[in-house]
Amino acid sequence: MPGPAQQQGWSLAELVGRFGGELLGAGDVRVRSVATLASAGPGDLTFLSNPRYFSDAGATRASAILLSPAQRDAVLPGIDLVINFAAESHVDRSISG
Repeated sequence: MPGPAQQQGWSLAELVGRFGGELLGAGDVRVRSVATLASAGPGDLTFLSNPRYFSDAGATRASAILLSPAQRDAVLPGIDLVINFAAESHVDRSISG
């Protein structure tokens, strides 16, 4: 049985605060699960990692989409966007070659 946090989900502001990134849209939007662009519905966070699927992003029913910094200027009406800078900021640069 899901716990209270899973039932209520997490706000986009909470996710960005915990994992890093930039939020474009409402920070109080809540998501409960992650799904593909095609299967996502309200309350889902989806992701767009391959530009080939950008046209599918406009038809998703997800509450929010996780994008890369290169996709920052994406215009997707009615969908809040989370721009993921966390992957870039967590690169270990202590090893030089």
